[in-house]
Amino acid sequence: MAVPVEVWLSDRFLPLLYKLARADEISQELSEVLFAYASRDPVRLEADIRGDREFCRLASVAPPPPRIGLLFGDAIQQLRSCLDHAVLMVLEEVRGRALDANEARNTEFPVCRTSATFRRWTKRRSEMLPELSEGSLLYQRLAALQPFAAQQIDADVAVPIHDESRQLFTTPMDSDGTPLVEHHPLLGLAAWSNEDKHRRLSVAFVRPVFPRIVPVPGFPGGESAYQWHVPAGAALEPGMDIFSVEWGTRMVVDLYPYPSIRRPETGLWRPILPELNLYQRYVAELTLPFLLTGARDAAPLPSQASTVVPLGSAAQAGMLPAGYYWRSAAQQAAAAAALAASNNRNEEMTRRFYPR
Repeated sequence: MAVPVEVWLSDRFLPLLYKLARADEISQELSEVLFAYASRDPVRLEADIRGDREFCRLASVAPPPPRIGLLFGDAIQQLRSCLDHAVLMVLEEVRGRALDANEARNTEFPVCRTSATFRRWTKRRSEMLPELSEGSLLYQRLAALQPFAAQQIDADVAVPIHDESRQLFTTPMDSDGTPLVEHHPLLGLAAWSNEDKHRRLSVAFVRPVFPRIVPVPGFPGGESAYQWHVPAGAALEPGMDIFSVEWGTRMVVDLYPYPSIRRPETGLWRPILPELNLYQRYVAELTLPFLLTGARDAAPLPSQASTVVPLGSAAQAGMLPAGYYWRSAAQQAAAAAALAASNNRNEEMTRRFYPR
């Protein structure tokens, strides 16, 4: 049974809860922006008959609001800051005093692909911060969370390669047992943080990986009658043929593309909100509890708390969702009315983009 948060979380760690809560507020705001954008029907598809086939082509895409990339980057920076802040707090707890300005500047959460890189990183900093010396308590905790660690929390967690959302507890492996270090959430979080500092994050529409195809009874058509012209998960551009069927075929194809963001480390396009939620879960459920306690059964930190009303203690976190303070009753009613009036396609889009 997991150790409850209120048992192990000291009130001095409240600043970490505020950072997690702020990331969650930004996630809520991002979902609102995505929903509003999707509700305007930004993608226009058109049919084109050539020879004996009918093609579905992407005619145009309304430019996504710049706020999408900006909000995603803001949330990532809050999460990355959480890790650095937690390392400083653990150092001060071990040392028994606050770090001076020079010591604090040399404090960060390391992100290392290999154990050799990690040892070099800790060796350089241990001259000023002996609490990072090899074999120390903090050294062991940080090492266990690095991408090169064979086992982090649970070695029995099976992680499908196509499902990054479950890659929280072990470094992903391919079918041959080779570590897929480049897919590790810590590397992804660090890469997003660096990308946001130096470049504008790009957003594009992507073909669904598992589109729904329903043949119409009474009309010819089967698996041999249709053909995809872009790979699953590929970014789409106006003028591209997405899908085609034999002339005379009738089938329902749910192929509406979804806005995605491209990972700097791997080049994979990922749905925006699930991608952000992956890093929220990684920081709150795995990294911070283990870093602060060293216990593998410490309960996750709550990601939702008020940033308007100060918490009296860490035990109060998570009692009210962060969105409670910035979404008025009128906004909630308007969102509910919009959902009720949506057509089938917008309902499908809502399930993808609307707040969880």
